[in-house]
Amino acid sequence: MELLGPALVGGLTAGGLYSLLAFSVVVLYKATGVANFAVGVTGTLGAFATWRFHQIVPTPLAVVLGLGVCAVLGALVYVVVI
Repeated sequence: MELLGPALVGGLTAGGLYSLLAFSVVVLYKATGVANFAVGVTGTLGAFATWRFHQIVPTPLAVVLGLGVCAVLGALVYVVVI
């Protein structure tokens, strides 16, 4: 019973992240008409970049830098692929 709370929070967090990634795939498809499955890769790269930046700078700045990395990658995918 003592593991129920952390398991519930972890499951809801993972489910929320999966739903956000799925929602972004749908929005990109509806907006451009092109199926772009690079969203998962972009999300993974953003998480990894934020984690690496977090080892160097404070957390709020690491999150901003991670978002910047994702924005640059998204713009690059848009220009090159779409």
